[in-house]
Amino acid sequence: MNISINKTRKNCRFCSEISQANGEDPIGSAIVVEQYLIIEAAQPWPVNIWIEPEPMPQGVLDALNYVWGSSGTIRQLAIAPDKEYSHPDYTRVLYYCRPAKLFAQIAEREIWMQEGWRWLEYHKTGQILASDEINQEWADVRIDFTTPDGSSSAYQARVEVKGSVITAWNSAEQPSLKEVKQYHVSSLVKLT
Repeated sequence: MNISINKTRKNCRFCSEISQANGEDPIGSAIVVEQYLIIEAAQPWPVNIWIEPEPMPQGVLDALNYVWGSSGTIRQLAIAPDKEYSHPDYTRVLYYCRPAKLFAQIAEREIWMQEGWRWLEYHKTGQILASDEINQEWADVRIDFTTPDGSSSAYQARVEVKGSVITAWNSAEQPSLKEVKQYHVSSLVKLT
């Protein structure tokens, strides 16, 4: 295993840099959670970043505690500020809700490549038609959509494991590494 890591900002190793260096598909190895709360926070990040109000604003911690207290499932992620588009004195908070199970998320990325940016304006519903529930090696997925002008159609896709990569689950001096499956769309058909 050969891992290339750029040391930046006080010797922090960004997990995204490790993933890119290893050829990881960012959507093909995402862990299975329903919601993500992505919060910009200045580095270095303390071990207890999600417990104490520095560097996380108390309002963000209060919201997370509410979600966790009501048995909600959400994955919180910290991202480093970017010198090109981050603003001092502001904290960017991004929220993402997964459309439908792991494989529908991967199929949607491929459809987005076909439809272009207009895909983001469509109302979509996804369903798993069949899948390997034990090993999660493949799934047949259908995504129905309606355009803003009211036209409806659907895509059917086969999502399969393409291989695996070693990835970092966190940004740290000694990041923990784990092998994860990489998925790709092996077949995509637009239904009329």
